[in-house]
Amino acid sequence: SRRSIAVAITFLLTPVVARLFTPTHWGVATLFIAICNAVGPVAGLQYERSIPVAKEHAEARALVRLCAVISVLVQCVVIIAGCLLFFTTWMQRTASQLSLWLWLIPVGIALESGTTILQSWVLRHKLYDSLGNSEVAQALSRTGMRIGVGAASGSSVAGLILSYLIAYAATLGILLRACKGSATLRHGASEPYSLRE
Repeated sequence: SRRSIAVAITFLLTPVVARLFTPTHWGVATLFIAICNAVGPVAGLQYERSIPVAKEHAEARALVRLCAVISVLVQCVVIIAGCLLFFTTWMQRTASQLSLWLWLIPVGIALESGTTILQSWVLRHKLYDSLGNSEVAQALSRTGMRIGVGAASGSSVAGLILSYLIAYAATLGILLRACKGSATLRHGASEPYSLRE
């Protein structure tokens, strides 16, 4: 399956990536990604789990909008918390390198949250090929960019964090294209299959 391909890509290329970046840079990037991974998938308060099983398309669309609104509110809270944390002694002493990237955490949360919501929408309409393609694209773009950046410019936190964000952006793009395609090609733009009214 495509998910197996994505896992294989990550597994086989991880040793190569690990040699291109220092443990210090890995540590900072891992902390950044861990925060996004912890908050992003639950930024919609898990309402997206109801999207695949909603009885009516109108209800499913309403759930998508609800998740999006809640996610934005969560990102606002994270921004405020990040601003407060930026000036703390703990941040200055123990995570000074991460402080440079705090402003990108809401972006990571938005990408992860958006991906989770769209995955539920795509799953509702049984577009399994699109789900698999998005996972392969994420694995390829993340590892490919890390290898390219690491080989060209050496180890850096920027290379690790930006590759993570670009990988999720690629995933989000594929899922958005699948949603648009399912609405216009299969049912017509005016049918309730679309995310729009």
